[in-house]
Amino acid sequence: MKNFFTYFPDMYEESELTQLEYIGPLLIGILMIILFYFLKNRISNRAKNVIIFTLGGVLAISELSDKIWVYANQGWHWDMLSLHLCSISAILGVYIIFFKQSRLLFGIWFFWSLQGAFQALLSPTVTVGVEYYKYWQFFTHHVLLI
Repeated sequence: MKNFFTYFPDMYEESELTQLEYIGPLLIGILMIILFYFLKNRISNRAKNVIIFTLGGVLAISELSDKIWVYANQGWHWDMLSLHLCSISAILGVYIIFFKQSRLLFGIWFFWSLQGAFQALLSPTVTVGVEYYKYWQFFTHHVLLI
């Protein structure tokens, strides 16, 4: 556990993921989608709002914790702005959930997050296993975007 927050420069080069580490988050994401689909008419609007705000909060924590983790390990640099599609989608999604609900912004967010997160989950750039923070952050972040 002492190496959980470890950073090393070659953590994106050689894959160390087992099949279970790769397929597990995908299956959890699929099960969550199926569960939400079948429960959408059985739960109250208040419960739906609690779920939406909880998922939005976890997405915000995931994005913020990644920025803190990079800063703690590498210091500040321009790459910390991380203008990847999924980072932008996460920021936009949190903005929509907590500040301004807009059909136009939701449409843009929906397209960007599905496209970016599906691509990221099908070909992950993180290659470290469950014993590292980056694995959990990466898969949590992308499954929540979907």
